[in-house]
Amino acid sequence: DRPVTPDTLVQFLKGVGPARARSLTRLGIATVGDLLGHYPRRYFDRTSTRPIRGLQAGQDVTVMGEVLTCGDRRTRRGGNVLTVTLGDDTGVVFCVWFNQKFLAKQFRAGKKVMASGVVQMRSGRPQLAHPDFEILEPGGEDDQTAGLHTGRLVPVYGLTAGVGQYWLRGLVRQALDRVGPQITDPLPDDLKSRRGLPDRVRALEDIHFPPDNAAMETARRRLVYEEIFSIQVLMALRRADRMGRSGLKLAKPGDLTKKLVEGLPFALTGAQRRVLAEILADLRSGRPMHRMLQGDVGSGKTLVALIACLFAIEQGHQALLMAPTEVLARQHGERLRKLCEPLGVTV
Repeated sequence: DRPVTPDTLVQFLKGVGPARARSLTRLGIATVGDLLGHYPRRYFDRTSTRPIRGLQAGQDVTVMGEVLTCGDRRTRRGGNVLTVTLGDDTGVVFCVWFNQKFLAKQFRAGKKVMASGVVQMRSGRPQLAHPDFEILEPGGEDDQTAGLHTGRLVPVYGLTAGVGQYWLRGLVRQALDRVGPQITDPLPDDLKSRRGLPDRVRALEDIHFPPDNAAMETARRRLVYEEIFSIQVLMALRRADRMGRSGLKLAKPGDLTKKLVEGLPFALTGAQRRVLAEILADLRSGRPMHRMLQGDVGSGKTLVALIACLFAIEQGHQALLMAPTEVLARQHGERLRKLCEPLGVTV
């Protein structure tokens, strides 16, 4: 076998090939790393399925039953409702799908089915709308993947045509086994220790095939933290790069800002003066300014932006003020024009 890394194309895993690889690309899976990042959307708890009798509205449950009936009907608006009746030794539950008539061929009478969803009560009877489901094929799985599908928290993945749950679980298991030792961990050891986070390999193992809910939640917390950490590092690197560049270096404020402030029918607030002092310090530092100004509606942010523009304009430069919509741009333009015309500044 050729060595497998996270960058290996998924088609080179055993049992994939070009046709199934094309199906996987519809799920955003092109490489083995993409496959390991295709996290389950939920789990079948096959350690404790619920008996159908006693189901209550609002419960998120997993039930196992036998297909008793399967039928579809047209709706008044031209749609389609597929209803499958599942029964166990205690009662029956209706599984309902809207406009998914193609599922009917999977629900032959007598088939064992596991279904998960939120219970609704219709006419006093339990119903699952659009549940995740799996047809339990006796002896259908090979020896290598038999333990992935029963007696545990079983991952349920988003699928597409040509990709089934059993096959995808086996593929993820194969990928973890073959590429696990080569997975690098972007988080420093001391950070993981301080935050109580597992290694990346352990997190990937436990997000796909968790031994229990606690392990799954720990893995999820680790992977979420890693995503946020990566974003923060990227932002810090970009900021460091910006701060290392040279920017416009302004001298002391000129007359324009003074004239504007003196001509206002009100005094600047303490917060506005403090923020403007910080902005001016940035503009005089010789480094690019990168600043976010936060304030309530009507607190005077636009005026602060105008004065910041005037800092540059009064020293012979131009300034650009952008707005997210044309309506807002026109409103700002009119307001700024009235303030700038007495100063001889063209808006």
